[in-house]
Amino acid sequence: MGTPSTTTPAWMPAFLGMARELWVLKDRQRILEELLASRGIVAAEAVANHQPDAALQAQLDTECRTYIDRLLADMNA
Repeated sequence: MGTPSTTTPAWMPAFLGMARELWVLKDRQRILEELLASRGIVAAEAVANHQPDAALQAQLDTECRTYIDRLLADMNA
């Protein structure tokens, strides 16, 4: 990613890295949803309408907190 210049905010490389990774995930998610729907495994709207149970939601919340903590640590490095 390179070293930030004096005119680039220090957080910009972390932001751009996060944006790049987010796009990779969105792209892969969309492809996976299309493959599942095209094979009749899961209807596309089933993914959008699914509500996780309490156990899965707790796991997602923990993973989200870990992700945010890592991101903030990278921004402060």
